[in-house]
Amino acid sequence: MCDLRGAVPACVVVAAFALATACAAPVAAQNATVRRAAAAPARVAEASQPPSQPTSQPAPEPMVAAADCTLVGRDDAARVLGYPVDAPDETSRSAGICFFSSRAISQDGSVTYALVTAANLSQRRAFAATQLRRCAGVAETAPNAGICKTYADVALAPNLDAYFRARTAGADTAAAVPGLGDAAVAAPDALYVRRGETMFEVVVRRGDTLDVERETALAKLLLQRVVAAPERQLHLKVRKKLPH
Repeated sequence: MCDLRGAVPACVVVAAFALATACAAPVAAQNATVRRAAAAPARVAEASQPPSQPTSQPAPEPMVAAADCTLVGRDDAARVLGYPVDAPDETSRSAGICFFSSRAISQDGSVTYALVTAANLSQRRAFAATQLRRCAGVAETAPNAGICKTYADVALAPNLDAYFRARTAGADTAAAVPGLGDAAVAAPDALYVRRGETMFEVVVRRGDTLDVERETALAKLLLQRVVAAPERQLHLKVRKKLPH
């Protein structure tokens, strides 16, 4: 919302514009002949000049596609969480994140996942740089100093390897997760899985608590479906046996 206090009312702007136009009209008429006479030599001079070369412009950065939230859709997310959820949030989806929340999110929870690749890594760096501005003046001993350090490392991550290290290193409670390969770490804020040139970020909250068991089930489902996606075999179903 723009703050319009102190702005000039539109009627005053219009009146002033009309007055200036009326006063300028006679002067413009008197000067018209002089301008036409001066224009002829100028046109000759312009014609003698070689055509100007177009200036090169930097190529625009490629647009980042919105997240494909059909890999694990609304029904699947509800099965993983154990509660009904709404359709994926469109604002989050446009930022490359699939976020499904229950109606009573503080009591029931939410499901979030994102796929990070080289194509959208710059988007993650920009987000981290934005969050890093909030860390100005945070002392090294402050409770949120760790996440500020993570934001600083993510904002400068040149590739997926560095990004994965920034997301998973330095957390005392981070631990490897069995069944998801060698590069799977449950950090305090999410479950991170690196598979080839794709990194999976998975969060399942039951109430206010992260549920690593459900995150693992969601990560396995995503891994299955991403591998099957090139053949468009997206009919795999969530396993029925989920924690209660």
